[in-house]
Amino acid sequence: MASKYSPRDIAYIVESNLYIREVEVIKVAGGFCTIRFVDCGGGIKVRESRLYPSREAAEASLPKKEHLKSHTGRIRDISHTNYPSRTRLPHLAHDFKVGRDGLFAVNGLKTSE
Repeated sequence: MASKYSPRDIAYIVESNLYIREVEVIKVAGGFCTIRFVDCGGGIKVRESRLYPSREAAEASLPKKEHLKSHTGRIRDISHTNYPSRTRLPHLAHDFKVGRDGLFAVNGLKTSE
């Protein structure tokens, strides 16, 4: 089977479905390519299918970003209030509740601000 890449070719790789990095092909054998990262000099061996001939082809392979859905329930109530966050009350994090009427309960005792 003929390889798409040969030594000294420039290609692009997508890391973690997030980053596109430029690489140089060092060696091709058995469907694998040994590559060197242009920006840092490190290298790895990857399948040819993980490499893209251009930055545009690599960007086209990235997953499309979905719109974030709004949270429902308790998490939304706590995150959209003016009350102290859970990080400021770590010892009360498991006892902190917010009701729809704007009151919150700490250790079962209802308080209003």
